[in-house]
Amino acid sequence: IIGFGRYGKEMLKALTWFCQYPKFNLVIDVFDSDKNAEDYYKFHFPALAERSGNFFAGEDNYTINFHSGININSPKFNEKFNSIKAPTYVFVCLGTDEDNINAAINVRSLCKKRGLDNECVDIETVVYNSNSATLMSCVWEADKIPAPMYESKDQAKEAMAAKEKSD
Repeated sequence: IIGFGRYGKEMLKALTWFCQYPKFNLVIDVFDSDKNAEDYYKFHFPALAERSGNFFAGEDNYTINFHSGININSPKFNEKFNSIKAPTYVFVCLGTDEDNINAAINVRSLCKKRGLDNECVDIETVVYNSNSATLMSCVWEADKIPAPMYESKDQAKEAMAAKEKSD
């Protein structure tokens, strides 16, 4: 989980609830730039914090690793992310479309460098404006071309002219 805001907290709760498989250990890594993110987690989710890393035979087990005070755009993030043995799912929720999409692209490139392809690691991000996703997306496969914002160039020109007129 990249970002421990509203969406990140809900994802953490959902993963620990829905990924309960007896005899398996779910490992969740949470990254947040706030240096107090782990303290917040321990205070507001004491049952999860207490249970994390304590293994019980025949029950669901999980380990939650917090990486507080780490900026997604830093070499330290790259180092910490690359130390995760076999990431399978990444959820990006930093707050803005631009931050979310840039972080997802960064994570995808880190995975590619390690030889992990799109089938190995599922990367999902919160996007508030679908046009942002279209404009900022990186095409990873030639057959998946983003849809244009407008049906035609004429429609795009009309929209631009209308905006200029209203300005």
